[in-house]
Amino acid sequence: LNNSETQFDLINNLQTYETAEDLDIDENIRRSLVNDEFVKTVSNGEEKELCIFLYTIYQYYLEKAIKMYSFPDLPSKYKALKILESLIKNSYIDCVKSNMVIYNCLNGLLNYYLAVCCQSINQQILEESHPDNTLSPEVYYLKSLEFFNTLNNRVKIRFINYFQETFNNLGIIYFNRDEGNKGLQYFGKAEQIYNTFNTFKGPSLVSIFEEFVNSCTEQNQNQNPGTNNNKEGTNVNVNSNINANTEHDEALIESNPSNTPNTQNTLNNNSKIQKPVKVFNFFIDGGIDSDLLEKNHTQTLFYYAQSFAKLDFKKKGIFYCCQTLKKQIDNNTYSLKDAIINCMNLSDFFLEHQNFAQSEYLLQSALNLLSENPKRKKKLRAQVQIQLGRAYLERLKFSMVQVKEQLWIADNTELTETVNKRVCVFSALNIAWPKIIDIKNKEDAKSLFRLANTQLTRALEYFVLDGYVSEHVTVSKYVSALYKTLIFFENEAQRVFLMLERRIKIIETILDAISKEHFLVQWQELTLELAEVYSEYFEKKYDMVRESNVLGLSRSICNLGMKSIKYYQELLVFVESEVAKLKEEEKSSEDFTTTITLYLNQARLYGKIHPKDDVKTYRNNLVCSLKCYSEAKKKLDGSRFTQESQSLKDQLMICSEMAELLPVKISQI
Repeated sequence: LNNSETQFDLINNLQTYETAEDLDIDENIRRSLVNDEFVKTVSNGEEKELCIFLYTIYQYYLEKAIKMYSFPDLPSKYKALKILESLIKNSYIDCVKSNMVIYNCLNGLLNYYLAVCCQSINQQILEESHPDNTLSPEVYYLKSLEFFNTLNNRVKIRFINYFQETFNNLGIIYFNRDEGNKGLQYFGKAEQIYNTFNTFKGPSLVSIFEEFVNSCTEQNQNQNPGTNNNKEGTNVNVNSNINANTEHDEALIESNPSNTPNTQNTLNNNSKIQKPVKVFNFFIDGGIDSDLLEKNHTQTLFYYAQSFAKLDFKKKGIFYCCQTLKKQIDNNTYSLKDAIINCMNLSDFFLEHQNFAQSEYLLQSALNLLSENPKRKKKLRAQVQIQLGRAYLERLKFSMVQVKEQLWIADNTELTETVNKRVCVFSALNIAWPKIIDIKNKEDAKSLFRLANTQLTRALEYFVLDGYVSEHVTVSKYVSALYKTLIFFENEAQRVFLMLERRIKIIETILDAISKEHFLVQWQELTLELAEVYSEYFEKKYDMVRESNVLGLSRSICNLGMKSIKYYQELLVFVESEVAKLKEEEKSSEDFTTTITLYLNQARLYGKIHPKDDVKTYRNNLVCSLKCYSEAKKKLDGSRFTQESQSLKDQLMICSEMAELLPVKISQI
């Protein structure tokens, strides 16, 4: 190490608490350290004393500080902070300035852990709602980089994990301060480190690192010509010239005073290390931890995802969410619940953008992760089944549009790329990539219907109505929508009517079971859907009668129309009663439009319900239709919303025309 005649008192120069007991130092260790005879037996010179300091006192208190700032209480964290501050002020450290390699390693490490400790304290302070008392960890991170940046490359490699973590932490600190660009630059540096070192082999490690250093230096010089590249410590290295003797430094790093096995000591021409073996290292020795390298890179990807989402670059954010999840699953470092929820959330995004294959793949992967123990996570599995059923439903709806527009996947390159877009594939899972094909006929549609219905039916086995009303209603609505979409592909009238009756049964069963008072939102949704199903059923029957040139409708057909009117009227009464409670400035165009639509739906149905051989009832229905049109016209005439909406103006014109025509028609009956 460095030769000097000065002898150091190991304990008196350790400026920590007033007494050793404040830090709970083991008394035996303390006595052995201050025992002159013990020191003399170890070494007669400064080098051995320095080794004792580095591998006992320095190691012990650094370990203790790390342990203490990991505790959840603030007093322990502040105690850890005081230990680290005492170490960094220790006169013993100042005495090793003659060897700048050791001095810079010591201070780089201490400033790094001071920064981490400050972050831990800040997190606890914010959780306890005391934002004015937060500390400034970035100051210590930048100091740590400044010290580490003075080391030559061969030494610096030993501390590359610290660089990676520092860049990650600085990135999120600046990003949380709305300095997004600066934060992203630090994340980029952290990712560069990972890309450089994740597949290294022993003999090429130093040269790879030097290439990385040079590329960073050149990049920063091009971006900021004439400036100091070491500003704020943002570069891994910008100046390989150090004050210490290079050969001496390398000898220091290659040595292993603790006699502890160390894989980093094998960086020589005969080394063939694929990945470092995880062994114990003293802090001062450094070392590359491949597991930590992977963990930190996962954190980098996660921060990228958060940052791009916050900057409203949604697709970039989703991409890095996928990469984070992929890394966790492939490395088996995931939390099962979090991984499943992330799969579902990502699937939603891809489904929204018609990336059907990727959406389904993520959900199939989630079910695969849950398959190891079918008796556990039943609720989570049911939620995935709901999502998968909905994904198949959306594909069926998309196929309906395809048939209408004659837009086929096989004939459209852009559409093929969209539906089969591949962003995230898990190497650790043996999941086949979904095949998205054109649905052109009834049989293809039925196959997709069965896939969706199977998943939704399984979900309903868990989300029963008694206990899971909201979930049960949601799934039941998806099942109803499945039948509604399948009707499009069905040509047989009787099968269509059976599917409409199935929808009616699903919805009426729930409406009869739930309380309007306690489940008002669900009641509204189901009432509206039931009115629409009865209306659709009536219209199809009505069209069949008209095509057969038969005058008047059977009583059963008329009942379908009247039931639709009944549910529309219930909903109208509720909406108008709620709107009446609001001040004029609080009323919304959405509520107004809903009210007008409900009036017009009833008016249209009343005008078509013409019972066979019952002229009186038909006349009364026309009168009811006129009343609905007149009431809607009155509301449209006096509303400020009408002037703001072309569709409302069109509805006003229809109401005015019907208000003139219907009296004439009624008078002729």
